[in-house]
Amino acid sequence: MSEPGDRPRWSFTWLLRIQRTGRARPPVDPNAPQVSGFWKAVPWIIMLALGIEIAIGVWLDILPR
Repeated sequence: MSEPGDRPRWSFTWLLRIQRTGRARPPVDPNAPQVSGFWKAVPWIIMLALGIEIAIGVWLDILPR
């Protein structure tokens, strides 16, 4: 049986603190090449196109479910 003043070993705020650990960004190198937002989105665009192609293939019975 736990005492009334005892707290659990973890809590919601403890989980949030763990999430924030290690998120400090390193200083930005001014000589590093800059990447635009479009090039950061390219992998998501490719995944979306692949998902659409698979969905169409399943819809047309080209690919099995």
